[in-house]
Amino acid sequence: MRIFGRREKPTGFNYIPQFYDERKEKLDNLMKDYNTTDEASMEAMKARIKMGYSSRPYYYDKNNTGSKLRRKSNMRVMLIIAILLILLITALTNFGTILQEIAK
Repeated sequence: MRIFGRREKPTGFNYIPQFYDERKEKLDNLMKDYNTTDEASMEAMKARIKMGYSSRPYYYDKNNTGSKLRRKSNMRVMLIIAILLILLITALTNFGTILQEIAK
């Protein structure tokens, strides 16, 4: 704790917030591609095709990750069902003995 002297003021920030619109950037790139000359039109067409392939869903992946994810999910569901069935069977087999104990 400082008793004598003056306190220093805390330093402020000089941050100026900026807004980035990804949709507008994509639209501008597409418009730029369409407004090109004939020489660059082939390159623009290749870029559009490449952009279309990169935005495909995961099940078009070369490594077949979509089927791996579905397989893992199905295995989890089957495991949960098996555990619930085992618990149900044990509960039903012990249910009769529990009722007999209550009846006494």
